[in-house]
Amino acid sequence: MPQLLDRAPTRHPAAAPPNRPAFEDLRARAAALAPTIRARAAQTERDRRVSAETTAQVRDAGLYRLMQPARFGGYEYGFPEFIEMNRTTGRACGS
Repeated sequence: MPQLLDRAPTRHPAAAPPNRPAFEDLRARAAALAPTIRARAAQTERDRRVSAETTAQVRDAGLYRLMQPARFGGYEYGFPEFIEMNRTTGRACGS
């Protein structure tokens, strides 16, 4: 039976999207939101959901676009940056 791939796929590094902010800038945005997120942590646990206000602030900071493909307006960062961003926000509230 023939194999569809007889070698590992080749990844071609793509140029960074032109609108992509530096990761340190995104992490600074997340760190700036941390006090507000931390202040809402108890309410988040009581409600068992992240508030609409927090969701809007994270969206407005561009953090949801971290791993989104550039063709859909995202920043195309990888999994290591995703983990690092989760560490930054997770210190404020694990939810």
